[in-house]
Amino acid sequence: MIPRAFWQYVAAFYFAFQTVCATIWWGLIWLEPRLRPLFRPQQLPDPTLFALFLPDAVLFLGMGAWSALLLLQNPARARVPLALHIGASLYAALFCIGQTLLSGEARDAAILMTLCASCGAFLGWKAVGSD
Repeated sequence: MIPRAFWQYVAAFYFAFQTVCATIWWGLIWLEPRLRPLFRPQQLPDPTLFALFLPDAVLFLGMGAWSALLLLQNPARARVPLALHIGASLYAALFCIGQTLLSGEARDAAILMTLCASCGAFLGWKAVGSD
């Protein structure tokens, strides 16, 4: 059996890495308009995509970074930010899957968010799951 401390370090690295990657992604989306259609259906204007920035910044980026920090410092206190982060990523994944199913477009968003939600949920469970 792998000790929980191992999973806490792996999860902390994952959430920190995910936060950095998502921050870079948002920067690229803001700076390069040609990337936007990969992540939203053609019929939707850019403000629809950018409306997701504030909740993403708080619940995905912010809670992901906070989770990573707490997993290293005090793992027992990481449950709330992890739950918020994982809930936000599951919501975003389902939103992206729904928009892909309805439009046939923006598959990249659905794939990336489903991977983020799945990996985050698994690592969060392994790092601070019920005792």
